[in-house]
Amino acid sequence: MKCKSNKWIFLTLLMALTFIGCEKDNGDSTIESETIVYTAGWSKNSSGVAIPGYWKNSIWNGLTPLSVNHYSSVNSIAVSGNNIYASGCSTNSAGIIVPGYWKNGNLIELPPIDPTKNAEVFSLVVSGSDIYAAGTCDINSGNVPGYWKNGVWNALPKLDAAKSSSVVSIFVSGDNIYVGGNNNNTDNISIPGYWKNNVWNALPALDIAKNSYVQSLFVSGNDVYAGGFCLNNSNISIPGYWKNGVWIECTPIDASRNSEVKCITVSGDNVYTGGYSINSMGVRVPGYWKNGVWNGLTPLDGTKTAYVYSLEISGNDVYAGGIAYNSSNIMIAGFWKNGIWNALPSIDETKSSHISTMIVVEN
Repeated sequence: MKCKSNKWIFLTLLMALTFIGCEKDNGDSTIESETIVYTAGWSKNSSGVAIPGYWKNSIWNGLTPLSVNHYSSVNSIAVSGNNIYASGCSTNSAGIIVPGYWKNGNLIELPPIDPTKNAEVFSLVVSGSDIYAAGTCDINSGNVPGYWKNGVWNALPKLDAAKSSSVVSIFVSGDNIYVGGNNNNTDNISIPGYWKNNVWNALPALDIAKNSYVQSLFVSGNDVYAGGFCLNNSNISIPGYWKNGVWIECTPIDASRNSEVKCITVSGDNVYTGGYSINSMGVRVPGYWKNGVWNGLTPLDGTKTAYVYSLEISGNDVYAGGIAYNSSNIMIAGFWKNGIWNALPSIDETKSSHISTMIVVEN
């Protein structure tokens, strides 16, 4: 009887533990969200040709270009539901740069103003069922800024039709379409600003006789942020950003040397701007400014160039995507997460890779 009783007790406990385990797995377990980091740009193959693509959690996903013998690049990436959009350009066999985007790996070409001239997409956003792709189209008298909405081209006004202009980013907020960029005036000076619903809004420069540039745009509620830099009267590029048209400088490493803001994002009450600042040794140091205060990041080689192209804030984590040259002078694509460098694999480790953008998605 004693042995039989012990056996029964053992089986009872085993069944109870099994039941508890199944109940925890099926009903009581907490499903943790997955963080996915997308970085996009290009990687050179063994022939030295830039192949477009993106890294998903550091795994390379090459995209098919129009010609494997010519340059192609991803300049912007967006994720909507199960769809991945990678926009940029691909050079065809005739050597013409063609604008478009890859949707789940399939290239969708966008119609340029003149198919015999170069055109390129620099920024893409998905808003509901609409796809907005901002870029420029070349014509005989220069380039034209604008954006494609669901494949239809919308030109944006220039200060001088015969002068250059550029588009860097597009942002859709409600019924408003914001496109950040730069417009050259009749004196061929670059004026920073943005178009809101096709109307140009110039931003003030430090010196109206010097070039200034918007390099990134972010809209939060009713606030419009534009990150970039202004040349001062000594021709030194001063990093900073405009908030609702007011210029706010960011503190550089060395005020006598160039610094640039290349990207901007806002999280709560905090404004993050990423780029580089040149130190006293003349080296471009990667980093970001949080509310104007510099946070330097560690490069691969302290004597080589490195900088940040894209910033993402996810919870308490700061992701900074960019490039760093190694001791062999090869450009390595990667990102810093909370200051820790994560190199991204190249098609050919002896060739350069580059990222233009990154996004962080919580699933």
